[in-house]
Amino acid sequence: YMEDMNPSQTSCFSQNSSSQPEHHSLHGFLARYGLGCYASTLSKGGFDTPDTFKKLAEKDLDKLNITDPCHRITLIHAAEKLELKSVECFLNEARPKLET
Repeated sequence: YMEDMNPSQTSCFSQNSSSQPEHHSLHGFLARYGLGCYASTLSKGGFDTPDTFKKLAEKDLDKLNITDPCHRITLIHAAEKLELKSVECFLNEARPKLET
C-alpha cells in the first residue's frame, strides 16, 4: 500500500527542510509517505527517532490528536515497516559471513 502511494496525492506532503539527507531523518522518512507535516507533532510526543517511532501505536495517535483515518493507517504501517527493516538489518548482521 505505502509503496504505491504517490506523495503528491496527499495533502500533508512537504519537503524535508532539515540539513540531514532525507533518507536519514525521521522527517524524511515520513515525507516519503506524504506525512512529513506530522514530524513536529510526533517529535513533541516523544517519537523523534526511528527507535521510538517504530513503537508508535493507535493509542499514541489518539494522544497526539492525529485523527485523519488514512494518515493514521499510513503512520502505523510506516512504523511497522521501520520495525521490520530493523529486524532484517539485525538478522543480516547476525548471520555469519560465508567465506568464499
